[in-house]
Amino acid sequence: MKRSSWLVLALSCLSCSSSTPGGAPPEETPDLSMPPTSGPMCGDGRCNGNEDCGSCPGDCGSCPPCNYAPTCDDAAGAPAAPTPRPDLCVGVPATSGAPAAPGSGPMNCGPAQLRMRVEKIRADGAGGVAYCIIAATDGANDEVALTTRTRALSGGDEYFFDPSVGLFWGQKDLRATTSAVQVQYKCFLVQSDGWAAALQAAGKAAAGAAGYAGQYGWAFDLGAVAANVLGAALQAAAGDKLQLDVTQTLPTEDLLDLANGRYFTVQQSKNGGDWTLFVETWGCAVGTPPK
Repeated sequence: MKRSSWLVLALSCLSCSSSTPGGAPPEETPDLSMPPTSGPMCGDGRCNGNEDCGSCPGDCGSCPPCNYAPTCDDAAGAPAAPTPRPDLCVGVPATSGAPAAPGSGPMNCGPAQLRMRVEKIRADGAGGVAYCIIAATDGANDEVALTTRTRALSGGDEYFFDPSVGLFWGQKDLRATTSAVQVQYKCFLVQSDGWAAALQAAGKAAAGAAGYAGQYGWAFDLGAVAANVLGAALQAAAGDKLQLDVTQTLPTEDLLDLANGRYFTVQQSKNGGDWTLFVETWGCAVGTPPK
């Protein structure tokens, strides 16, 4: 056979080896970088499939506002005229006229996003200079706050705390809250340098835990860290006289109502003193797809 014939035969074999058996062309590798062209997709201008106003507002439109709490555009600051929740008061009898807690009717609201603060403190009878250490938890998030010291109070005198130092829930931002909130209120009568020591001890215990929320507050998502901060502050304040020591649980079913701007009181007669805290709550909730 001539040399040219061998060359033609070799090229022919190479061509055969590059194709699939039976002469069919090789299968093409699919381009996975391109999205599928069929089926409902968020952004295709149609509200279909499992889409709704919550998962795809671009196609389905915005959800209607929550029908039981303010919109989150209106929840930046403390309410100018909060309404009472006397059924949540501690140390005084509950009275009539409390706003109804959320009932069993249909609601289209996401979790309550809350803030809470001690607005003021009142000394009935003998008093003095006081401050409070307050801790709150919903089981997933924990916050600790230290108020400033009051002026000397007695005989029904009241002291209004600056909003930046009385905040004990939602210190960093409105706190989405889905479980009951337990609050510990501990207020002391100044008899030493316990306030300054408590501030220093709490700050030191919180260092490195990313818990700083303000000059007098700390917020965490680790309960153990919050417990250490609270324990350090209380130990440092031991030289002062504990005048109010109350633990309160705010029920889950009340959280949405508290977003509407409410207040209640926490009162206790202890160690020869009679003190009352005034607590404010406010917040918002986003709308969810109608049920």
